[in-house]
Amino acid sequence: MTQSTSRRDFLALLSMLPLTAYAAPAFAQQKLPVRRMPGSGEALPVIGLGSSKVVEEIAKNGEEPLRQVMRTLVAHGGKVIDTWPRNPGNDGRFGKVINESEFRDTLFVTSKSSTAGR
Repeated sequence: MTQSTSRRDFLALLSMLPLTAYAAPAFAQQKLPVRRMPGSGEALPVIGLGSSKVVEEIAKNGEEPLRQVMRTLVAHGGKVIDTWPRNPGNDGRFGKVINESEFRDTLFVTSKSSTAGR
């Protein structure tokens, strides 16, 4: 019998992410629901990481907390990181981390622009 996790249940677990770094093996068998991308057919999890808060924390706490969150995301089958227009001072450090070998070929990173028009 297969047990599926609802989006609500997953988000509740995700809210405890800082605490799960020590308990990650307990959650490792849960699979995220996926959808296929229309153009490529690539299957991506329907739940990802919104990067605003964790990236803003780089200036205060350095890059290691971001790495830990991303490692936990990847360990649970996550791939999608949804970016937002943020402090340019953090962009370089965020880019450095997502380009590290352990993440480079694993993540699907989106981007947004706060510029109106084309």
